[in-house]
Amino acid sequence: MSAPTPPRLLDLAGRHLLRAEDLDVSTLESLPTELFPPLFLEAFDGYRTETLKAMVQTWPFVRLPLGALIDLPHVGPLQAVLEALDVLLAQKVRSRRCKLRVLDLRKTGQNFWSMWSGASSYGCSGSRMAAVAEPRSMTRQPSTPLKVFLDLCLKKRTLDNFLTYFLRWVEQRKSSIHLCCKKLKIVSMPMDKIVKVLSTVQPDCIQEVQVSCTWSLSTLATLAPFLGEMSNLQRLHLSHVHVSAFKKQERDHVVQITSQFRRLGHLRDLHLESPSFLEGCLDQMLGSVPSVNPVVKALSVRDGVVLYSWFLRHVSLEPGLARDKEVEHVVLRSIDEERVSLRHCAGIRCHTVCNLAPGSQELIAWFLPRCLRSPLDSLSITKCRLTESDLSHVSQSPDISQLKSLDLSGVPMTDFRPELLQVLLEKVAATLQEVDLDACGITDSQLEAFLPALSRCSQLRAVSLCGNLLSTAVMEKLLRHTAVLPCLRQERYPAPQESYRPRGVLLEARLARLRAQLLEILRDLGRPRIIWISLSPCPRCGEDVCHHMEPIVYSCPAPA
Repeated sequence: MSAPTPPRLLDLAGRHLLRAEDLDVSTLESLPTELFPPLFLEAFDGYRTETLKAMVQTWPFVRLPLGALIDLPHVGPLQAVLEALDVLLAQKVRSRRCKLRVLDLRKTGQNFWSMWSGASSYGCSGSRMAAVAEPRSMTRQPSTPLKVFLDLCLKKRTLDNFLTYFLRWVEQRKSSIHLCCKKLKIVSMPMDKIVKVLSTVQPDCIQEVQVSCTWSLSTLATLAPFLGEMSNLQRLHLSHVHVSAFKKQERDHVVQITSQFRRLGHLRDLHLESPSFLEGCLDQMLGSVPSVNPVVKALSVRDGVVLYSWFLRHVSLEPGLARDKEVEHVVLRSIDEERVSLRHCAGIRCHTVCNLAPGSQELIAWFLPRCLRSPLDSLSITKCRLTESDLSHVSQSPDISQLKSLDLSGVPMTDFRPELLQVLLEKVAATLQEVDLDACGITDSQLEAFLPALSRCSQLRAVSLCGNLLSTAVMEKLLRHTAVLPCLRQERYPAPQESYRPRGVLLEARLARLRAQLLEILRDLGRPRIIWISLSPCPRCGEDVCHHMEPIVYSCPAPA
């Protein structure tokens, strides 16, 4: 039996320091840097608050990843750290030893602690750590605020004791503390509490927002101005926004919400589940150029810059007046004169429009600039009604030119012109990797129209068409068109409509024959594939799309 490895001198020195009652900042000034993380861990786990306070004031790293150590709601050691930060922030000069600029309360930093603690830290080479302390000379307090990172999940009716205490602490130190929340999730909380939290957070730090609770349109409109301030937002997920019967008021809410979407210049992933308020309004949100030739009757510029006198004088006049050549000339001249002053406006929203003589589309193209600095990676609009015009605006928007993921599941399209999806898929064919068109009511003629465009999506990895009534003949065409896609790995298709009686009753024997027929098609194509066939409705749970699917597997026979 081998003898245990004896402790190193550094280990013994660290344990001795922790036993010392008079451990203070001056003692830590000469402590080797490599001892700080393991000693901090032991002090944190042992609730040695005075030691923690001293170590924070001499912390030799830029970042203190505390979130990985916190076990909410037991936050006694965290309060000691905040008290130490108060001392640090009050100092006009601080020790040059202290490099602390970021307090990270997210569940990250495990690699930092594992690298610097235990055998893995003490075994590190000198090139990966500073083994001696820096000189004790003092340096003036930096003018940049201390950044505190915290991901927020608001899922209770009221703020818990820790969050109440912490937000009050931040609020009282706003000039010297910047609370940065990169991920914000709202599950269930009254709007007044949400507003209170958001007023404490630096909005330009937020990169992901997920709203997973049922809201009215007016509630979402209350949040909209805060969304507009999140200038670096990259991912937005909204679900289940209900619209009431008060049409005029709800239209105002829609304008208020969609106008804020235009300020999200860095948005990459947009997921909207059941957004019934968007029917007929996607052009306002995506900022695409209308397909007709309109002129604006009422114009408002965000941040309150310009309102043309002509628009104010004529806003209530009949639409026919807008076709008058003299009036049109006045409008164009006024706009041209103010072009320079409008160039730097953050955004424009247009209200009532009416037809104008041909040749005026340049005016609207100028009024409706592309809002995003880089195109979307992902667009998801699900379980709601859209118009043909909405789908056309999606196709025309430059914001989807590099789209990788498209999800329109649950959007009824049965009555849409077949070429609409064809145009959309052609626009994204070079980059599209995932497409979900489950339960869209897609017909044979619509699928046949966009199959050539689908077969040109050379990067496509996953396609799902479950919940649509497609014939066996069209299913065969689908399999043959998708066989040329080199990256395709996940294929989810509906059971052919011949598998059902006229009233939707499943014929299991016929389904078995049709599955065998589809397998023969795969064998004829000669490429290994796995396709999943979904029933509708699901015989187990009754959902429109069945997730309890049986695959059809074809593997090429091994060469003789």
